[in-house]
Amino acid sequence: MTQIFRHTTLKLDDLTYTKPEKQGNFYYSQIYHGDQKPVYIQTPLLGCGLSGTELNSKKSTIQLKINGDDFSIYDFFLKLDDHNVNQTFSMSKEWFGKDLPVNVIDDMYRRGTKPFEKGSNPSLNFKIPFTKEKCECICFNKDKQSVEITDIAEDSELVCIIHIKGLKFLKKEYYCDCYITQIKVNEERVNKSFFDECLIEDEDVQDATDSEKEHDTLPREVTNEKSILKAEKEKEDKLEKERIDKLEKDRKDKLEKEKKDQLEKKQNDLSIREKERELLLERVHSLEIEIDTLRKELES
Repeated sequence: MTQIFRHTTLKLDDLTYTKPEKQGNFYYSQIYHGDQKPVYIQTPLLGCGLSGTELNSKKSTIQLKINGDDFSIYDFFLKLDDHNVNQTFSMSKEWFGKDLPVNVIDDMYRRGTKPFEKGSNPSLNFKIPFTKEKCECICFNKDKQSVEITDIAEDSELVCIIHIKGLKFLKKEYYCDCYITQIKVNEERVNKSFFDECLIEDEDVQDATDSEKEHDTLPREVTNEKSILKAEKEKEDKLEKERIDKLEKDRKDKLEKEKKDQLEKKQNDLSIREKERELLLERVHSLEIEIDTLRKELES
């Protein structure tokens, strides 16, 4: 059975990356969990920013809006972006044949997480997979009955399965290739004739009444948890920045030392040649004196 991870339990250090291979006009690095297992993430309950009619297009992306004050799914993809940059930096010699500075890699990387204004909630955008104009994303209602993507109403509450597939390297940039494989709408719909296995578990999908009750009874705990997560994230970001800064400083110090050693070597070589030249001139002068003395003796 396909393994589905939660963003709160998946460890990014367990992800493995293949060496990028050429596919048409781009290079692609597959992302796996451990021994080549695909990485599927189940989201918490999120809001849908578009209607199903708008999503039923080959170029569509779905906007998932985070409701409430639990930003942990956003923080997960923020850390995933940082992890992808660091992984590319550490593997640049093996992947590209040369060591690339981390700031160059970071500039090339197109992040999936976008900044948001203070007082507002973040959102995440993901692709909907299509094959020859056919939507390959399977959708279900609350009762796990298959529905069409066009049945999804704007502002519906959704739980999604996201496939974190790999890194796609273009000519001037690269990004993490993710898309939605399944959607479960938190509302009832008319039963359809097409069925498939729904991988989404029920524990995160609650009725609106239950969600309101939980929000009313646990505001302090939720707030404290968010504060703890934020503090941990800031600490991790600080340590990661210090590590990267140290690597960059060590690299610069190494280059500076190599330049200094080369300069000292050149100066030493010049000093040795100058001394050899002086000795040669002294020898020539000494020979001239000896020749002059012999000439005078012969003349006398």
